[in-house]
Amino acid sequence: MVDEPGAHVPVALPELGPLEEKEEDDLPLEDEPSSAADEPEPRVDLDDSVAEDLDPGVHVDEPTDEGDSDEAGDLVAPLDGGLFAVAPDTDADEDDAGVGDVELDLGGDVEPSAGTSDPEGAVDGSLEALVEGELPELDDGTDDSDGALDPASLELEGAARDEPRPPPAPVPWTSAALAAGAPLLAVAVTTRGVVGAGRSVVWLPARDPEPHPPTAPLESLAVGADDTLLATTTTGELVRLARGGDRFEAVPLRATAAGVDHVAQVVAVAQWWPLVLARTSAGEVFASRDGGQRFAPLELRARVIELCAAESAVVALAEDRAGRTLLRTVDAGAEWRSVPLDEWARQVGGGPAPLLAAAGPVVALADPERGLAVSGDGGVTFRRVAGCAAVTALAASHGADGGRVWAALRDELEGRSWLVEVDAERAVAHVVAATGAAITSLAWGEAEGVVHSAGLDGLHAWRPPAAR
Repeated sequence: MVDEPGAHVPVALPELGPLEEKEEDDLPLEDEPSSAADEPEPRVDLDDSVAEDLDPGVHVDEPTDEGDSDEAGDLVAPLDGGLFAVAPDTDADEDDAGVGDVELDLGGDVEPSAGTSDPEGAVDGSLEALVEGELPELDDGTDDSDGALDPASLELEGAARDEPRPPPAPVPWTSAALAAGAPLLAVAVTTRGVVGAGRSVVWLPARDPEPHPPTAPLESLAVGADDTLLATTTTGELVRLARGGDRFEAVPLRATAAGVDHVAQVVAVAQWWPLVLARTSAGEVFASRDGGQRFAPLELRARVIELCAAESAVVALAEDRAGRTLLRTVDAGAEWRSVPLDEWARQVGGGPAPLLAAAGPVVALADPERGLAVSGDGGVTFRRVAGCAAVTALAASHGADGGRVWAALRDELEGRSWLVEVDAERAVAHVVAATGAAITSLAWGEAEGVVHSAGLDGLHAWRPPAAR
Protein backbone atom coordinates (compact mmCIF):
# COMPACT_ATOMS: atom_id res chain seq x y z
CA MET A 1 0.00 0.00 0.00
CA VAL A 2 1.27 3.50 -0.86
CA ASP A 3 0.76 6.07 1.85
CA GLU A 4 -0.47 9.51 1.16
CA PRO A 5 2.25 12.15 0.69
CA GLY A 6 3.33 13.61 3.98
CA ALA A 7 2.45 10.47 5.93
CA HIS A 8 4.75 9.43 8.77
CA VAL A 9 6.77 6.31 8.17
CA PRO A 10 8.16 4.74 11.32
CA VAL A 11 11.76 3.56 11.13
CA ALA A 12 12.80 1.14 13.82
CA LEU A 13 16.39 0.65 14.86
CA PRO A 14 17.66 -2.70 16.18
CA GLU A 15 17.54 -2.84 19.93
CA LEU A 16 20.78 -2.67 21.86
CA GLY A 17 21.65 -5.23 24.48
CA PRO A 18 20.67 -4.40 28.02
CA LEU A 19 23.06 -2.11 29.89
CA GLU A 20 23.92 -2.52 33.52
CA GLU A 21 22.18 -0.20 35.93
CA LYS A 22 24.06 2.88 37.04
CA GLU A 23 24.22 4.40 40.46
CA GLU A 24 22.25 7.62 40.90
CA ASP A 25 25.36 9.77 41.11
CA ASP A 26 26.94 8.11 38.05
CA LEU A 27 25.97 10.86 35.68
CA PRO A 28 26.68 10.28 31.98
CA LEU A 29 29.68 12.06 30.50
CA GLU A 30 28.97 15.04 28.28
CA ASP A 31 30.06 13.22 25.16
CA GLU A 32 28.45 9.86 26.00
CA PRO A 33 25.46 8.87 23.86
CA SER A 34 22.33 8.16 25.82
CA SER A 35 20.77 4.70 25.82
CA ALA A 36 18.69 3.90 22.79
CA ALA A 37 15.95 2.60 25.13
CA ASP A 38 15.46 6.11 26.56
CA GLU A 39 15.10 7.73 23.18
CA PRO A 40 11.65 8.09 21.54
CA GLU A 41 11.22 6.13 18.36
CA PRO A 42 12.45 8.40 15.53
CA ARG A 43 9.91 9.38 12.94
CA VAL A 44 10.89 10.82 9.60
CA ASP A 45 8.69 12.76 7.21
CA LEU A 46 9.57 11.74 3.67
CA ASP A 47 8.02 10.39 0.59
CA ASP A 48 7.42 6.65 0.44
CA SER A 49 9.39 6.45 -2.79
CA VAL A 50 12.69 7.12 -0.98
CA ALA A 51 11.92 5.37 2.27
CA GLU A 52 13.87 2.30 1.31
CA ASP A 53 17.02 4.37 0.68
CA LEU A 54 16.98 6.02 4.08
CA ASP A 55 20.33 6.07 5.87
CA PRO A 56 19.80 7.60 9.30
CA GLY A 57 23.55 8.15 9.67
CA VAL A 58 23.85 5.92 12.75
CA HIS A 59 25.24 2.42 12.49
CA VAL A 60 24.93 0.09 15.45
CA ASP A 61 26.51 -3.32 15.64
CA GLU A 62 24.07 -6.16 15.94
CA PRO A 63 23.90 -7.53 19.50
CA THR A 64 25.61 -10.82 20.01
CA ASP A 65 24.66 -13.77 22.17
CA GLU A 66 27.08 -12.62 24.85
CA GLY A 67 24.71 -9.78 25.75
CA ASP A 68 26.78 -7.92 28.33
CA SER A 69 30.10 -8.33 26.57
CA ASP A 70 32.34 -5.27 26.83
CA GLU A 71 32.95 -5.38 23.13
CA ALA A 72 29.27 -5.11 22.15
CA GLY A 73 27.62 -1.92 21.02
CA ASP A 74 30.43 -0.06 19.19
CA LEU A 75 28.99 3.16 17.76
CA VAL A 76 30.29 5.35 14.94
CA ALA A 77 28.27 8.39 13.92
CA PRO A 78 28.78 11.78 12.24
CA LEU A 79 27.99 14.55 14.73
CA ASP A 80 27.97 18.28 13.91
CA GLY A 81 29.72 17.63 10.63
CA GLY A 82 32.74 16.01 12.30
CA LEU A 83 33.71 12.39 12.87
CA PHE A 84 33.72 10.84 16.32
CA ALA A 85 34.66 7.30 17.14
CA VAL A 86 33.50 5.89 20.44
CA ALA A 87 35.85 3.12 21.48
CA PRO A 88 34.79 0.16 23.57
CA ASP A 89 35.60 0.39 27.28
CA THR A 90 38.38 -2.07 27.99
CA ASP A 91 38.31 -1.57 31.76
CA ALA A 92 36.35 -4.49 33.16
CA ASP A 93 35.86 -2.66 36.46
CA GLU A 94 33.87 0.19 34.91
CA ASP A 95 30.09 0.10 34.90
CA ASP A 96 29.79 1.83 31.52
CA ALA A 97 30.54 -1.21 29.41
CA GLY A 98 30.86 -0.47 25.71
CA VAL A 99 31.22 3.32 26.15
CA GLY A 100 34.68 4.90 26.03
CA ASP A 101 36.39 8.25 25.59
CA VAL A 102 36.14 10.18 22.35
CA GLU A 103 39.16 9.13 20.32
CA LEU A 104 39.04 11.34 17.24
CA ASP A 105 37.74 14.74 16.22
CA LEU A 106 38.62 16.00 12.78
CA GLY A 107 37.59 19.55 13.46
CA GLY A 108 33.90 19.64 12.64
CA ASP A 109 34.38 20.90 9.08
CA VAL A 110 34.80 17.54 7.34
CA GLU A 111 31.89 16.38 5.23
CA PRO A 112 30.72 12.85 6.05
CA SER A 113 31.38 11.80 2.48
CA ALA A 114 34.79 13.46 2.14
CA GLY A 115 37.23 11.41 0.17
CA THR A 116 34.62 8.98 -1.15
CA SER A 117 32.72 8.83 -4.35
CA ASP A 118 29.84 6.89 -2.79
CA PRO A 119 27.60 9.10 -0.62
CA GLU A 120 26.24 6.05 1.12
CA GLY A 121 29.69 4.90 2.12
CA ALA A 122 30.69 8.03 3.97
CA VAL A 123 31.65 6.21 7.15
CA ASP A 124 32.95 2.71 6.65
CA GLY A 125 34.99 2.32 9.80
CA SER A 126 38.32 2.98 8.03
CA LEU A 127 39.82 6.45 8.49
CA GLU A 128 42.53 5.68 5.94
CA ALA A 129 39.91 4.87 3.33
CA LEU A 130 37.98 7.99 4.26
CA VAL A 131 40.76 10.55 3.72
CA GLU A 132 42.90 8.74 1.18
CA GLY A 133 41.53 10.70 -1.76
CA GLU A 134 41.95 14.07 0.00
CA LEU A 135 45.67 13.93 0.83
CA PRO A 136 47.86 16.17 -1.39
CA GLU A 137 50.64 14.58 -3.33
CA LEU A 138 53.82 14.77 -1.28
CA ASP A 139 57.19 15.86 -2.66
CA ASP A 140 59.45 12.86 -2.84
CA GLY A 141 62.57 15.04 -2.66
CA THR A 142 63.58 14.51 -6.26
CA ASP A 143 64.39 17.46 -8.48
CA ASP A 144 64.26 17.56 -12.24
CA SER A 145 65.80 21.03 -12.57
CA ASP A 146 69.51 20.14 -12.86
CA GLY A 147 70.02 20.30 -9.10
CA ALA A 148 68.57 23.76 -8.48
CA LEU A 149 66.22 24.15 -5.53
CA ASP A 150 62.81 25.78 -5.69
CA PRO A 151 63.10 29.37 -4.39
CA ALA A 152 59.69 29.18 -2.73
CA SER A 153 60.85 26.30 -0.54
CA LEU A 154 63.82 28.08 1.01
CA GLU A 155 61.98 29.79 3.87
CA LEU A 156 59.90 26.71 4.60
CA GLU A 157 62.88 24.40 4.81
CA GLY A 158 65.34 26.67 6.59
CA ALA A 159 67.67 24.58 4.50
CA ALA A 160 70.83 26.67 4.45
CA ARG A 161 72.28 25.54 7.79
CA ASP A 162 70.98 21.97 7.44
CA GLU A 163 72.65 21.26 4.11
CA PRO A 164 76.06 19.57 3.97
CA ARG A 165 78.96 21.72 2.90
CA PRO A 166 80.13 21.52 -0.73
CA PRO A 167 82.50 18.64 -1.55
CA PRO A 168 86.25 19.18 -1.33
CA ALA A 169 88.18 20.17 -4.43
CA PRO A 170 90.24 17.40 -6.08
CA VAL A 171 93.42 19.28 -5.15
CA PRO A 172 93.36 21.63 -2.13
CA TRP A 173 94.77 25.12 -2.24
CA THR A 174 97.88 26.10 -0.33
CA SER A 175 98.05 28.86 2.27
CA ALA A 176 100.76 31.36 3.09
CA ALA A 177 100.69 33.52 6.23
CA LEU A 178 101.61 37.04 5.13
CA ALA A 179 101.18 38.67 8.54
CA ALA A 180 100.19 36.27 11.29
CA GLY A 181 99.12 37.17 14.78
CA ALA A 182 97.28 40.49 14.82
CA PRO A 183 93.52 40.22 14.27
CA LEU A 184 92.40 41.99 11.08
CA LEU A 185 88.90 42.99 9.92
CA ALA A 186 89.46 44.10 6.31
CA VAL A 187 91.71 43.46 3.33
CA ALA A 188 92.16 45.31 0.02
CA VAL A 189 94.42 44.92 -2.99
CA THR A 190 96.63 47.90 -3.90
CA THR A 191 98.51 48.75 -7.07
CA ARG A 192 101.68 47.36 -5.45
CA GLY A 193 100.42 44.60 -3.20
CA VAL A 194 97.88 44.15 -0.39
CA VAL A 195 96.85 45.91 2.80
CA GLY A 196 95.10 44.49 5.84
CA ALA A 197 93.59 46.54 8.62
CA GLY A 198 92.12 46.22 12.07
CA ARG A 199 93.56 47.82 15.17
CA SER A 200 96.74 48.09 13.14
CA VAL A 201 97.47 48.38 9.42
CA VAL A 202 99.64 45.88 7.54
CA TRP A 203 101.11 46.94 4.19
CA LEU A 204 102.75 44.47 1.82
CA PRO A 205 105.23 45.50 0.65
CA ALA A 206 105.96 47.71 3.65
CA ARG A 207 104.88 51.32 3.37
CA ASP A 208 107.26 54.16 3.97
CA PRO A 209 106.66 56.00 6.19
CA GLU A 210 104.83 53.51 8.38
CA PRO A 211 101.57 55.13 9.54
CA HIS A 212 100.49 55.51 13.12
CA PRO A 213 97.71 53.15 14.23
CA PRO A 214 94.17 54.49 13.77
CA THR A 215 92.20 55.72 16.76
CA ALA A 216 89.64 52.89 16.31
CA PRO A 217 89.78 49.56 14.44
CA LEU A 218 89.27 49.80 10.68
CA GLU A 219 86.60 47.55 9.10
CA SER A 220 86.13 48.75 5.49
CA LEU A 221 88.94 49.71 3.09
CA ALA A 222 89.23 51.47 -0.25
CA VAL A 223 92.58 52.08 -1.94
CA GLY A 224 93.01 54.71 -4.66
CA ALA A 225 95.21 54.52 -7.73
CA ASP A 226 97.90 56.54 -5.93
CA ASP A 227 97.69 54.26 -2.83
CA THR A 228 95.66 56.78 -0.86
CA LEU A 229 93.80 54.75 1.75
CA LEU A 230 90.27 55.46 2.92
CA ALA A 231 88.60 53.43 5.64
CA THR A 232 85.67 53.31 7.99
CA THR A 233 86.13 52.61 11.69
CA THR A 234 84.05 50.43 13.99
CA THR A 235 82.78 53.67 15.54
CA GLY A 236 81.33 54.87 12.22
CA GLU A 237 84.00 57.42 11.31
CA LEU A 238 85.46 57.91 7.83
CA VAL A 239 89.26 58.36 7.87
CA ARG A 240 91.85 59.04 5.18
CA LEU A 241 95.56 58.30 4.92
CA ALA A 242 97.09 60.36 2.13
CA ARG A 243 99.91 59.05 -0.01
CA GLY A 244 103.14 59.72 1.85
CA GLY A 245 101.25 60.59 5.04
CA ASP A 246 101.76 58.92 8.39
CA ARG A 247 98.47 59.75 10.18
CA PHE A 248 94.81 59.03 9.54
CA GLU A 249 92.62 62.11 9.31
CA ALA A 250 88.86 62.16 9.90
CA VAL A 251 86.76 63.22 6.90
CA PRO A 252 83.21 64.58 7.42
CA LEU A 253 80.67 63.68 4.78
CA ARG A 254 78.76 66.94 5.05
CA ALA A 255 80.09 70.48 4.84
CA THR A 256 78.08 71.47 7.90
CA ALA A 257 78.20 69.97 11.36
CA ALA A 258 74.41 69.44 11.48
CA GLY A 259 74.06 65.85 12.59
CA VAL A 260 76.61 63.06 12.64
CA ASP A 261 76.73 60.43 9.91
CA HIS A 262 77.64 56.88 10.87
CA VAL A 263 79.70 55.74 7.88
CA ALA A 264 79.44 52.01 7.26
CA GLN A 265 81.32 51.44 4.00
CA VAL A 266 83.67 53.06 1.50
CA VAL A 267 84.58 51.89 -2.03
CA ALA A 268 86.81 53.10 -4.83
CA VAL A 269 87.35 51.97 -8.43
CA ALA A 270 90.94 52.33 -9.64
CA GLN A 271 89.87 53.26 -13.18
CA TRP A 272 87.68 56.09 -11.85
CA TRP A 273 90.12 57.49 -9.34
CA PRO A 274 89.85 59.99 -7.65
CA LEU A 275 86.13 59.00 -7.33
CA VAL A 276 85.26 57.58 -3.88
CA LEU A 277 81.81 56.45 -2.68
CA ALA A 278 80.80 56.20 0.97
CA ARG A 279 77.63 54.64 2.42
CA THR A 280 76.09 55.57 5.74
CA SER A 281 74.28 53.13 8.02
CA ALA A 282 71.06 55.02 7.15
CA GLY A 283 71.46 54.05 3.47
CA GLU A 284 72.64 57.36 2.03
CA VAL A 285 75.50 57.44 -0.50
CA PHE A 286 78.03 60.25 -0.75
CA ALA A 287 80.52 60.80 -3.57
CA SER A 288 83.94 62.43 -3.59
CA ARG A 289 85.73 63.37 -6.79
CA ASP A 290 88.97 64.54 -5.19
CA GLY A 291 90.22 61.35 -3.59
CA GLY A 292 88.06 61.50 -0.48
CA GLN A 293 88.73 65.02 0.75
CA ARG A 294 85.22 66.46 0.21
CA PHE A 295 81.91 64.62 -0.25
CA ALA A 296 78.45 65.44 -1.59
CA PRO A 297 75.26 63.33 -1.38
CA LEU A 298 73.97 61.34 -4.35
CA GLU A 299 70.24 61.31 -5.13
CA LEU A 300 69.53 57.62 -5.74
CA ARG A 301 65.90 57.58 -4.52
CA ALA A 302 66.57 54.35 -2.67
CA ARG A 303 68.13 53.22 0.59
CA VAL A 304 71.45 51.53 -0.17
CA ILE A 305 72.13 48.45 1.95
CA GLU A 306 75.48 47.35 0.51
CA LEU A 307 78.06 48.69 -1.96
CA CYS A 308 80.90 47.04 -3.85
CA ALA A 309 83.35 47.85 -6.61
CA ALA A 310 83.11 45.59 -9.66
CA GLU A 311 86.20 46.25 -11.78
CA SER A 312 84.89 49.06 -14.04
CA ALA A 313 81.55 49.39 -12.27
CA VAL A 314 79.97 49.87 -8.87
CA VAL A 315 77.07 47.69 -7.77
CA ALA A 316 74.69 48.44 -4.91
CA LEU A 317 71.98 46.44 -3.20
CA ALA A 318 69.23 48.96 -2.53
CA GLU A 319 65.65 49.11 -1.34
CA ASP A 320 62.89 51.37 -2.66
CA ARG A 321 59.11 51.34 -2.45
CA ALA A 322 58.91 48.30 -4.73
CA GLY A 323 61.36 46.26 -2.65
CA ARG A 324 65.01 45.38 -3.01
CA THR A 325 66.87 45.82 -6.27
CA LEU A 326 70.39 45.99 -7.69
CA LEU A 327 71.75 49.34 -8.83
CA ARG A 328 74.69 49.45 -11.23
CA THR A 329 76.70 52.34 -12.58
CA VAL A 330 79.31 52.01 -15.34
CA ASP A 331 79.97 55.75 -15.85
CA ALA A 332 81.47 56.80 -12.52
CA GLY A 333 78.10 57.35 -10.89
CA ALA A 334 76.56 59.65 -13.50
CA GLU A 335 73.70 57.21 -14.12
CA TRP A 336 72.47 54.21 -12.14
CA ARG A 337 70.53 51.38 -13.78
CA SER A 338 68.13 49.30 -11.71
CA VAL A 339 68.16 45.51 -12.10
CA PRO A 340 65.16 43.84 -10.39
CA LEU A 341 65.99 40.87 -8.19
CA ASP A 342 64.67 37.48 -9.20
CA GLU A 343 63.16 35.04 -6.69
CA TRP A 344 66.46 33.55 -5.52
CA ALA A 345 68.07 36.97 -5.10
CA ARG A 346 65.09 38.22 -3.07
CA GLN A 347 65.21 35.15 -0.84
CA VAL A 348 68.95 35.31 -0.12
CA GLY A 349 69.37 39.09 -0.24
CA GLY A 350 66.30 39.84 1.83
CA GLY A 351 67.92 39.54 5.24
CA PRO A 352 68.95 42.37 7.57
CA ALA A 353 72.69 42.22 6.80
CA PRO A 354 73.37 40.71 3.36
CA LEU A 355 76.82 40.53 1.78
CA LEU A 356 77.53 41.64 -1.80
CA ALA A 357 80.45 41.01 -4.16
CA ALA A 358 80.79 41.70 -7.88
CA ALA A 359 83.31 41.62 -10.71
CA GLY A 360 82.27 42.40 -14.27
CA PRO A 361 79.05 40.43 -14.94
CA VAL A 362 79.51 38.29 -11.80
CA VAL A 363 77.36 39.19 -8.80
CA ALA A 364 77.08 37.29 -5.52
CA LEU A 365 74.65 37.75 -2.62
CA ALA A 366 75.01 35.98 0.71
CA ASP A 367 73.35 35.82 4.11
CA PRO A 368 74.45 33.82 7.17
CA GLU A 369 71.04 32.15 7.50
CA ARG A 370 69.84 32.15 3.88
CA GLY A 371 72.98 30.96 2.11
CA LEU A 372 74.57 32.09 -1.16
CA ALA A 373 73.22 32.99 -4.61
CA VAL A 374 75.35 33.83 -7.66
CA SER A 375 74.77 35.41 -11.05
CA GLY A 376 76.89 35.36 -14.19
CA ASP A 377 74.80 37.82 -16.21
CA GLY A 378 75.05 41.02 -14.23
CA GLY A 379 72.40 40.12 -11.70
CA VAL A 380 69.56 39.41 -14.11
CA THR A 381 69.24 35.79 -12.97
CA PHE A 382 70.58 34.12 -9.85
CA ARG A 383 71.14 30.52 -8.81
CA ARG A 384 71.41 29.36 -5.23
CA VAL A 385 74.55 27.48 -4.18
CA ALA A 386 73.71 24.59 -1.87
CA GLY A 387 75.60 24.07 1.38
CA CYS A 388 76.89 27.63 1.81
CA ALA A 389 75.43 28.81 5.10
CA ALA A 390 77.14 31.05 7.66
CA VAL A 391 78.99 33.11 5.05
CA THR A 392 81.32 35.61 6.70
CA ALA A 393 83.07 37.12 3.65
CA LEU A 394 82.74 37.28 -0.15
CA ALA A 395 84.92 38.09 -3.15
CA ALA A 396 84.47 37.75 -6.92
CA SER A 397 86.50 37.78 -10.12
CA HIS A 398 85.95 37.55 -13.84
CA GLY A 399 88.60 36.48 -16.30
CA ALA A 400 89.40 34.25 -19.22
CA ASP A 401 88.34 31.15 -17.28
CA GLY A 402 84.93 32.66 -16.50
CA GLY A 403 83.42 34.05 -13.35
CA ARG A 404 84.41 32.94 -9.87
CA VAL A 405 83.05 33.66 -6.41
CA TRP A 406 84.85 32.92 -3.14
CA ALA A 407 83.00 32.59 0.12
CA ALA A 408 84.25 32.04 3.65
CA LEU A 409 82.01 29.76 5.74
CA ARG A 410 82.19 29.55 9.53
CA ASP A 411 81.06 26.90 12.00
CA GLU A 412 81.54 28.11 15.57
CA LEU A 413 80.67 24.73 17.05
CA GLU A 414 83.46 23.07 15.10
CA GLY A 415 85.73 26.08 15.46
CA ARG A 416 86.65 26.03 11.77
CA SER A 417 86.31 28.11 8.61
CA TRP A 418 86.22 26.92 5.01
CA LEU A 419 87.16 28.73 1.81
CA VAL A 420 84.75 27.80 -0.98
CA GLU A 421 85.22 28.45 -4.71
CA VAL A 422 82.07 28.75 -6.83
CA ASP A 423 81.67 28.61 -10.61
CA ALA A 424 79.38 31.60 -11.10
CA GLU A 425 77.80 30.32 -14.33
CA ARG A 426 77.00 26.82 -13.07
CA ALA A 427 76.61 27.56 -9.32
CA VAL A 428 78.88 24.60 -8.53
CA ALA A 429 80.99 24.90 -5.38
CA HIS A 430 84.00 23.12 -3.86
CA VAL A 431 85.80 23.57 -0.56
CA VAL A 432 89.37 24.50 -1.47
CA ALA A 433 90.88 25.17 1.98
CA ALA A 434 90.15 25.16 5.72
CA THR A 435 91.48 27.04 8.71
CA GLY A 436 90.74 27.33 12.41
CA ALA A 437 90.29 31.10 12.62
CA ALA A 438 87.32 33.15 11.47
CA ILE A 439 87.74 34.93 8.12
CA THR A 440 86.36 38.48 8.13
CA SER A 441 87.25 39.76 4.64
CA LEU A 442 88.31 38.42 1.22
CA ALA A 443 89.91 40.08 -1.82
CA TRP A 444 90.96 38.66 -5.17
CA GLY A 445 94.49 39.51 -6.30
CA GLU A 446 94.38 39.47 -10.09
CA ALA A 447 98.10 40.05 -10.59
CA GLU A 448 99.15 37.03 -8.51
CA GLY A 449 96.05 34.91 -9.02
CA VAL A 450 95.50 34.43 -5.29
CA VAL A 451 92.74 35.08 -2.77
CA HIS A 452 93.76 37.27 0.16
CA SER A 453 92.00 36.92 3.50
CA ALA A 454 91.91 38.95 6.67
CA GLY A 455 90.87 37.27 9.89
CA LEU A 456 91.45 36.76 13.54
CA ASP A 457 94.80 35.12 12.76
CA GLY A 458 96.10 37.90 10.51
CA LEU A 459 96.65 38.20 6.76
CA HIS A 460 96.85 35.13 4.49
CA ALA A 461 97.15 34.32 0.80
CA TRP A 462 95.36 31.28 -0.66
CA ARG A 463 96.89 29.96 -3.85
CA PRO A 464 95.24 27.48 -6.26
CA PRO A 465 97.15 24.45 -7.58
CA ALA A 466 99.36 25.10 -10.57
CA ALA A 467 97.32 22.83 -12.86
CA ARG A 468 93.60 23.66 -12.87
